[in-house]
Amino acid sequence: MTRRRSRGSSGQGAWFGVGLSIAISLTLIVLLHLPGGNATLASLVSRFVPSEPEETQKTALGERRIVQLRDGTRIHLNTATSVTTNVAHHVREVTLESGEILIDNTAPEAAPIRITTNGVAVNVQRGRLTARLVLHDEYVMRTYDGLVTLVSMHSQNRWELQQGRAVTIRPGRAIVSRFDLQDGLRMLGWTEGRLIFEGTSLSEAVAEFNRYNPLKMEIGDPSLACLPIGGSFEATDVDGFVRAASALLKVDVVWAQRGASKVLVLKRPGWEGNRRDTKTQVSAAEKCDGPRRAR
Repeated sequence: MTRRRSRGSSGQGAWFGVGLSIAISLTLIVLLHLPGGNATLASLVSRFVPSEPEETQKTALGERRIVQLRDGTRIHLNTATSVTTNVAHHVREVTLESGEILIDNTAPEAAPIRITTNGVAVNVQRGRLTARLVLHDEYVMRTYDGLVTLVSMHSQNRWELQQGRAVTIRPGRAIVSRFDLQDGLRMLGWTEGRLIFEGTSLSEAVAEFNRYNPLKMEIGDPSLACLPIGGSFEATDVDGFVRAASALLKVDVVWAQRGASKVLVLKRPGWEGNRRDTKTQVSAAEKCDGPRRAR
């Protein structure tokens, strides 16, 4: 005997599926027309979208890169940078292993960003912040927009970093200071591949160029270390910088052998010195007045 399939059950299933689709569509339409509907909808959707796995991004010497997370947050990586991102409960965890980054989470649906280092949790609710690993255990962060909060994981002390505030984080210590916002904006020239100097000491400018290029420069004459230099340069244009330094500061540039590599040495015409003098000028440059780094 042939058993006949019931059309009633399949028909009910089909109508149920159609009804569910209509209900979901109407819900989405209502959400979109409510105040703040886009954010609410994005929040609902994000809860059901698999989280981004932990991911490490790196740049080589002289390379720049922009990483965009699915919520619209953009992380700019500077030269020789390594950063790891992770997601947990709508909070982006960022770990800076080396180099420098600019975090921009000003997008409407962007989630907060958290950077944890040296026992301090740095929370970027909404805004732009740079973070640079200066030494192996010293970080410098600057707030350009929005509000950033710092929480000590040891003492539970809390600080707020508004626009134009910076913090230097060392193990067990956080030092908050101010910086000139216009100077700070020039410091972001690296996001466009440029180094912008204004009254910057020659030693600082040379150090910045060495961050981006395999061809290194040295200051052979210690008396040149604190001479100010200005200009806007491509970060990888060592030749252009050397020509400008020669013209503006009247210095000579010569090749010197350093092991298996050659370097460019900047010195005064007729100056004769040795490598020990080059090391001496590094400590002298730390006492130069005026701006401390590339703008």
